[in-house]
Amino acid sequence: TAASIGYGEFSPKEQSSRALAIVFIPLSVGVISQALAGIVNIFIEEEINRANAKLMGRELTIEDLEQMNTDDDGEVSQLEFVEFMLKTMKKVDQNLLDDLHAQFKKMDADNSGSLQKSDLELIAKRKLAVRRKLTLAAYKEQLTKASRSSQRRLSAPKMAALVEVKD
Repeated sequence: TAASIGYGEFSPKEQSSRALAIVFIPLSVGVISQALAGIVNIFIEEEINRANAKLMGRELTIEDLEQMNTDDDGEVSQLEFVEFMLKTMKKVDQNLLDDLHAQFKKMDADNSGSLQKSDLELIAKRKLAVRRKLTLAAYKEQLTKASRSSQRRLSAPKMAALVEVKD
């Protein structure tokens, strides 16, 4: 620890010193750990930057092009190139890319392969239609309940009248 307490060199005797040690020791361990993590992070970032520079500087091979061509159309689009490079640099993983593609497909309401203002309008109309259906279903449920309760109220006097007639 920062105070080297625990090795017999110094130990707090008074209550106030012990209270200070309870706060100071964990705090000092945290500060020193954070400083060491920052120093290590500098070296790691430097190594990552060197690896990325090496990757950016190397020439592409036919195997690279085949890996990049995810839609098997014989060409590598800008999107395929960027995705390949991001995955190779370990900036993203395939799961994140899959999630982003799924989100795009969900937002591409007219399935045109691109996003326009009309897609957002179509999504809003669909949400409004769903809300209307839910509101109508709730209203129908209320009417059904009200109808059942009024039938019960009407049925009770009729039943009583029928019982009186039979007697």
